[in-house]
Amino acid sequence: MEEPFVLISALVIAFILDYILGDPRWLPHPVRLIGKAITCLELFFLRFCRAAWSQRVAGAAMTFLIAGSAFIFTVLAINLFFRFHFLLGMVLTVYIFYSMLAMKDMIRHVMDVYKALDRNDLVEARKRVGFIVSRDTADLSEEDVVKAALESLFENTGDGVVAPLFYAALGGAPFVVLYKAVNTLDSMIGYKNERYYYLGWAAARTDDILNFIPARLAALAIMLGGCLCGCSWKKGWAVLLRDRNKHESPNSAWPEAAGAGVMDLRLGGTDYHGGVQVTRPLLNETGRIPHRGDMLPALALFRITSVITLLGALMVVILMFLCRGVLF
Repeated sequence: MEEPFVLISALVIAFILDYILGDPRWLPHPVRLIGKAITCLELFFLRFCRAAWSQRVAGAAMTFLIAGSAFIFTVLAINLFFRFHFLLGMVLTVYIFYSMLAMKDMIRHVMDVYKALDRNDLVEARKRVGFIVSRDTADLSEEDVVKAALESLFENTGDGVVAPLFYAALGGAPFVVLYKAVNTLDSMIGYKNERYYYLGWAAARTDDILNFIPARLAALAIMLGGCLCGCSWKKGWAVLLRDRNKHESPNSAWPEAAGAGVMDLRLGGTDYHGGVQVTRPLLNETGRIPHRGDMLPALALFRITSVITLLGALMVVILMFLCRGVLF
C-alpha cells in the first residue's frame, strides 16, 4: 500500500477511535511518558541552575532534548514496526495519532460541567471545570463557570484537535509527537512565575511557533463550522479581525475570538490564578454573557469543527503527495 493511503487510513481510524473512546486512564499514553521525562529534567536543572542565564540555557536544552528525543524515538519505532510487518506499523501509527488527539476528552469534560449545572449543582460544576482550566474555581459564579468551560473548549480546538491533525498530515507520526512534546513542555513549565520564568521561556516560544499556523486554521475552521451550525460567520469574522491579537499569547485569542464571534458571546475578563487577580481583554465585548444553554451548541460547533479539520488534513495529505508525484 502506498504511503499516502496509510496516512489517510491511519488519520481516519484514529479520529474515529478518539471520538468513541477518548483517553482511557488504563491505556499507556505517550504524553504521560513525556511528562515524566520533563519532571525529571526539570528537577535536575533547577537543582544545579540558579542564575537566570543558566536557567534559560537549561530551558533550551530541555526543549531540545525532550522534543528531539521524542521525534527520533518515534521515527525509529515506526520504521522498526513497519519492517517487521505492515500491520504492526499501521497499528502503531494509528495508536500514536489516536493518543495525540483530545477531542472526546474535551467533550466529556465540558459535558460533565453542563450536567452538573443542569442539576443546579454549582459546587460540582466548579470542581469539574477545574479539571480543564488553570484559574481558581472555588468561588466562580454559574456564568463564570460556563465562560471558563467555553474558553477552554475554543482554545483547545487548536491544541487538542487542529494542531495534531495538521502536523500528522504534514509529517506523520514523528511530527505530531514532536509537536505534542513541545506542547506538553509548555503546559508544564511555560509559565511566567518565579519558578519557571527563565526555565520555561524556550518551551513557550517554541510552542508559540508551532501553534502559529494551527491557531489560525482553528479560527477558520470554527467560522466554517459556525456556518454549518447556523451561526453568524460574518460576526465571527468581524470579531476575529478586531480581537485576534488581544491575548498576550500570539495564538490563543484566534480560536477564542472566532468562537466568541460566531456564537455572539463575551469571553475574557477578570480571573484569579493562585489567588492573584489576572485581567484579560474582553473578546467580543458587545456579545452576550454566556449561560448554560450555550454549552450544548458550543459542543456541536466543536464537533463540526473537528470533522472539518479532519477533512482538511486529508486534503493536505492528498495534495502533498500529488505534488510529489506519489499518487499517480
